[in-house]
Amino acid sequence: MKRLLILILLLSVLGIHAHAKRIEGYIVNSTGEHKVTFLIPISFADNEPDYLRLQSKVMYLDASDKKVAIKASEASEIRFKYHDKNICLRSRTYATTYGVNLGYPPKYHTIFLRLIIDGTLKAFIYYERGRGGVYQYVIFQKKQEKMFEVPYKLSFRKPMAEYFSDCPELAAKIENKELLNTNLKEIVLFYNEHCGL
Repeated sequence: MKRLLILILLLSVLGIHAHAKRIEGYIVNSTGEHKVTFLIPISFADNEPDYLRLQSKVMYLDASDKKVAIKASEASEIRFKYHDKNICLRSRTYATTYGVNLGYPPKYHTIFLRLIIDGTLKAFIYYERGRGGVYQYVIFQKKQEKMFEVPYKLSFRKPMAEYFSDCPELAAKIENKELLNTNLKEIVLFYNEHCGL
């Protein structure tokens, strides 16, 4: 039993801590697009970038090979390729709502959000550590409007139909359960093709 607990503890520590991999990519800021070598944290658990850590800052090497941290307030976009996937992190001000139901106001943070679909309607993933691991939340943003956190299964249809009130055909598909919370990609693509002009 002790060995099992030690193994579980070791795996959880390895999953939390990541090693950094040198990956070439681009920083986009007010002065333009800059090619750099990033030090991307890679999780031992799934061999994927540690997006939770990347939300707050991204490390890169400057011309003299010195480590430099860039925060989301200093860049509009970070791009790199990992395992033939184009990864894009966009700087956004996002309100975390943890504690709002207890009467605390939302906290606003400028962070890097992982962009999963680009277009008039953008889809991002926000990562948050909680009890039992790291949770992912899908966030939509139309043009430069306020961020919209996609609701959970039980409260999905009404808020989503209201959010897409500017696209009646899509709102109807959501209301009629033709598109569900498992069809987020299809929802974004439909909006961008039919309503996001």
